Amino acid sequence: MSAQGRKNVHGKAGVKFKSRYNSERKKALQRNIITEFIIHEKMILTSGVLKDFIKKFDNLVTLAKKNNHNLVNSFLRNEKDSNGQKAIKKLFNVIVPRFEKRNGGYIKHFKYINRRGDGAKQVMVMLSD
Repeated sequence: MSAQGRKNVHGKAGVKFKSRYNSERKKALQRNIITEFIIHEKMILTSGVLKDFIKKFDNLVTLAKKNNHNLVNSFLRNEKDSNGQKAIKKLFNVIVPRFEKRNGGYIKHFKYINRRGDGAKQVMVMLSD
């Protein structure tokens, strides 16, 4: 019997499992989290996302310190905070001058309570001073 109506068919039975989490989704998650973090400067994340978040945010701030507007603008979403200031302008005008003399270590993180629904470990992340 053939596997009718299945996408990505490899052989008679079709694909048993296809991961729904791919590199495009990972990049979109990083873009969303970093843009929201720049706007609010404080956030609660799961511990699985933390390592990639810190690495990407440090890289982004370093690019901003080198005045590389094109790469930073291509990564961040075009979103505004409650005062109407865009995330990219806040990064260049507020966050980069704060870390002008520091090379990395822009974020501090603390353990937070486990999430109620599934018990995932959470971390509170904020900009270090």
